[in-house]
Amino acid sequence: MVEKILIANRGEIACDLISFFRLKKKKTVLVVSTEDETSLAARIADRVVFSGEGHRIYRDAQKIVKAAQEEKCDSLHPGYGYLASSPELAGLCEERKIMFFGPQASQLERARNRNGILEQAGQLGVRTVEHSGLLYNTSEASPAAVKFGFPLSVIPNFGYLNYGIQYCGKNSEFKDKFLLSQKESFSLLGNQEVYLERYYPGGYTIEVPFAKSGSGSVVIFPEINTSARSHFKKIILESPAPFLDQKKRSRLYEIAMKILAGFDFCSVGSLEFVVTDDFLFSCLNPFIPLGYQLLLKNYGVDFRELQLQIAETGKFEPFSIQEGNYGIESRIYAERWQDNFRPCSGAVQDFSIGFDPLAAGAFFSTPLLPGEMIGIGDYPFLGKLVVSGKIRSEVIEHTCLALDCLFLKGLVNNATFIRNLITSKYFQEGRLTMDFIDQQLKHKQFRKYLEDSETAAQLAAALLEKRNPTAASKKPQARESIWSAMGRLSLMQKRGL
Repeated sequence: MVEKILIANRGEIACDLISFFRLKKKKTVLVVSTEDETSLAARIADRVVFSGEGHRIYRDAQKIVKAAQEEKCDSLHPGYGYLASSPELAGLCEERKIMFFGPQASQLERARNRNGILEQAGQLGVRTVEHSGLLYNTSEASPAAVKFGFPLSVIPNFGYLNYGIQYCGKNSEFKDKFLLSQKESFSLLGNQEVYLERYYPGGYTIEVPFAKSGSGSVVIFPEINTSARSHFKKIILESPAPFLDQKKRSRLYEIAMKILAGFDFCSVGSLEFVVTDDFLFSCLNPFIPLGYQLLLKNYGVDFRELQLQIAETGKFEPFSIQEGNYGIESRIYAERWQDNFRPCSGAVQDFSIGFDPLAAGAFFSTPLLPGEMIGIGDYPFLGKLVVSGKIRSEVIEHTCLALDCLFLKGLVNNATFIRNLITSKYFQEGRLTMDFIDQQLKHKQFRKYLEDSETAAQLAAALLEKRNPTAASKKPQARESIWSAMGRLSLMQKRGL
């Protein structure tokens, strides 16, 4: 049984996992970079290992497992993303008898091979996105792209989520996009294999979450619509997808079951599809679904609990899914949509939630503390707002109310942009496709609508500050690490921890 877990992640996912395991009466250990020594996750973990390194520590499987051994952890949770997709990390845990929250190393080796997964799905008779074979240099890739046709996406074979994916709309930009995708892939993944994938203008994207036991039992969960995205980064998640009727939904689940039945896998994850005239399988994510808190709020299904049960016993206990709910998750980033969604840096001066979460059926989750810095190289995630209810129109209304009342000072962010997107007729009618944001921003009328709304929000904020100049003049104070104040930081550093 799991008793002491090393959390190999940071930010919001680390905070959430620490809170979950504390409720389960289990000890947590967190490895932190020098930038994260005063983070919220470091403050709530039972024990902290100060690496003395920058963010690269979160990608070093050898040092992560060594820390787990030295801290006598019996298990390791990678969260989701890079390390959760790492066969090396899973393999090291297996060698050293540390329980890994995720599939076995051999299963991860196959799961992260995106091109290989597509080939395997095709052999099972499943329609997939149109894709090329693996490509290694521009001399072979350029003719392949011309033959393949534009628009297309260049995708790292070992990639995860949206990392390293490059959209290419015409031949003249292909070479640069191809080399950039290879460069990003090699810098993080140590691999330059990429492939081309057809881009589907007017299509939708969805994820189908699942859990699979060691005996092969599979449970499929309600799909998540991830079509509201920009540059392949998911901005709004909603479940269930409003553009699917029950007949199409049943067919989607049949295809998902067919894929999972033919794939050796034991854990939780999600299958991604592009929806056109049919469901085109795109990839498998071998970790907790990105929208797991939306699924918890909407259907009462806790993927952290499922993953814990599978890790400990190889199976999961029977459970029921709440029916008839609808939910939206808005992902707040420090970015400027007017400048092609460029990430922004700065300090969090203050934030508050001016709505009643119980009345709105909502909650806001963030790893940030007042005074915390978002650097240029940091992932610009600020938090996520999840709203759930019985009627979609009411959930949309409550989401807009919550976004209006979400006050985050000191960082440019996309909260107002999301609010305006959700109130558009395209979203409300379920017609917001995967290319909508990137394409609609090119149209003057829609862009003016967003800019006018942004200006109105800024004027309202300025009026509030004018009415309360004392609060407006407050500046973030330099924060001393709680561990420094307790003498714990120096003590652990002396011990080489």
